[in-house]
Amino acid sequence: MTCETPLFQQVGRASTSSNKWQKPQPGRIKCNIDASLWNCTSIGICLCDEDTEYVLAKTMSLSPKHTVEVAEALGLFYALEWLVDKQFDTMDFVVDSKITLDAFNINRQV
Repeated sequence: MTCETPLFQQVGRASTSSNKWQKPQPGRIKCNIDASLWNCTSIGICLCDEDTEYVLAKTMSLSPKHTVEVAEALGLFYALEWLVDKQFDTMDFVVDSKITLDAFNINRQV
């Protein structure tokens, strides 16, 4: 099974050709995070290495159903919490929510 972006990148419907998925640098892991809404909020987290090989994945369902913005932010929160618990530390993150991306990066701008 394989997966197909700097430390944090946005991908999704609003993506341009410059935002296509890129494999991580050697020794790093790519963490793709996404949320979906149906009867509840579902979050998917998938880790892939620089060879685009599957490393680990996790899914979770949350109730009640959240807004898209909250669901995407919760996806990042739970991914970070899970990765700290698993002791991963060389990660690149991919989300498709510009709001989540901007909120995460706001304090990183110099």
